[in-house]
Amino acid sequence: MLHANKTNKYVITYKEIGLFFIIFSIVLFVLYPKKMLLQNIMLKQTNYNLGVIYLKNMLHKNPNNEQIMLDLVKLGLRSNNQKVIFFYLKKLKDSKSKEIQKEVYFLNYKFIKEIYFQKHNNAYKKRQTMQKLRNLFSYILKHNFYSNKNINKWYNEAIFLKKFNSAYFLLQKTLQTNPNNIKNIAALFYLSLRLHYKKDTMRYLHILQKKDIRKRQKWLMDEYYVLMDIKDYRQVALFLNTRAKNSIFWRKRLAAFYFNEKEYAKSSNQYIRLFNKSINYNNKKKFFLKAIYALRAGDLIKKASSLAHKYQPYFLNDIKIRIYLLKLYISTNSLHKAALLSKKILKLKGNKL
Repeated sequence: MLHANKTNKYVITYKEIGLFFIIFSIVLFVLYPKKMLLQNIMLKQTNYNLGVIYLKNMLHKNPNNEQIMLDLVKLGLRSNNQKVIFFYLKKLKDSKSKEIQKEVYFLNYKFIKEIYFQKHNNAYKKRQTMQKLRNLFSYILKHNFYSNKNINKWYNEAIFLKKFNSAYFLLQKTLQTNPNNIKNIAALFYLSLRLHYKKDTMRYLHILQKKDIRKRQKWLMDEYYVLMDIKDYRQVALFLNTRAKNSIFWRKRLAAFYFNEKEYAKSSNQYIRLFNKSINYNNKKKFFLKAIYALRAGDLIKKASSLAHKYQPYFLNDIKIRIYLLKLYISTNSLHKAALLSKKILKLKGNKL
């Protein structure tokens, strides 16, 4: 007869598991130096459950130790144990220590932010959580719980919360210690633009134009667009005239600006100045035609005819321009000029024969 081998199985009960953790934590408490053990717990070098048991035992011996409560909250955040987090944050809420209060608000903010990003949240809960974050952030800012070392961190949080006034305030403080930080100055320019702080917008633009030489043209263009956007056309004209003194690029902008503002004579004058500055024949032709077009757009017929006649000799060998001028003279009733041009064209053809 075969006999099956019998093995004794022993199942550990929950009480025994709990007892094991308590004994283990007591052994740790007795044998391990307190500071080193606490460091290991907070540096994630020990099991979470053991860490909580150890800290609770410490708290049992010293029930008013707020630092231990804070450490329990930090452990709770690490493992997302909301029960531990809520319980000890509530206990610490009315702490008389400003440093403890700061830590409590920082940890509370971190905790609420983690809730915000949980996937199962619906749109309504997300809006509620966001409002809690915004309220916590405002309290932290109002009570100066932040330090200069972590200003950039809270600036990023302000952007995340879309509290742009607060972001602007925080970023301004960074310039007190680092006034040449181009990245922060540029961010202040964009924020001031968004917040419609016109004077500050122009001030930061002028700083960027001086300090950020590599991108100076970009900042000049931004100034032009800002002035156009706020419809300060007197300042636009002043800006473009200043820039146009040493730049063909800006003189073209000035000519186009005057045309859009229906100051056709001024626009034509700028195109003629561009004509005189240009060396390339095709560019000179383009600017000449634009100068005539501007005058015609303003119904300045006689001026258009006179300007065409003045620069006519330069284009006598250009068939397309000759035809254009003849049509112009006829349409403006400058028949004498049309007749003179026709004679010169015939003379040119005769010389070629």
